[in-house]
Amino acid sequence: MKSTTTEYTRDRFMKIIENNILNAKFDVSEIISEVQDMEKEIINDLRSGSKLYLTPAKVNPMNAYKFPMRNMGFRGVLAWNLIYPTKEIQLPDDVDLVKTTIKTVEDIEYIKDIDEGVYESIYKKIFLNSNEEIRKKGIAVVAVPRNEEIPKWLLQSIDVDNITNDVLNKFYPILNSLGVNIYGKKSTNNRTFYSNIIEL
Repeated sequence: MKSTTTEYTRDRFMKIIENNILNAKFDVSEIISEVQDMEKEIINDLRSGSKLYLTPAKVNPMNAYKFPMRNMGFRGVLAWNLIYPTKEIQLPDDVDLVKTTIKTVEDIEYIKDIDEGVYESIYKKIFLNSNEEIRKKGIAVVAVPRNEEIPKWLLQSIDVDNITNDVLNKFYPILNSLGVNIYGKKSTNNRTFYSNIIEL
């Protein structure tokens, strides 16, 4: 498993493998059932504010990257630091990355009712930023310090589908090798996502 997978996720996958695939008489339908259960667990965990299935990242200072704005971890840290200057992440540091569904200014309107200060920071420091790259990237990803909980406003914008599929995609090659067909669907931004493993 990649370093972008949490230890908990690796353990969950290994348990499925050890309990089913390493068994000489493994039941493919049982494996599918376990992966579907894991999918539900990931979704519920993300919605509850758990960080178990978020992508961990080691982020270095800006000068460590040739194109820092192309690095998801760096963009996430930049977003956090612009929003929370008094709780700035000092690089290098380990963080958890939260992908969001926020693409436009309209997508942050709801934040006014939760934390007007955060709304103003996002609006002025990101969407009105003089740096075009920052304006264009928006806050598609936000880094959360390891010692911080996911803020309430961010919890409502977590891209649950994207994160869930990021996690499960790491296990799909094993399912494919067992002859399991995985059905994809197109999201609104034309990326392919997979869900509901339904057929052998």
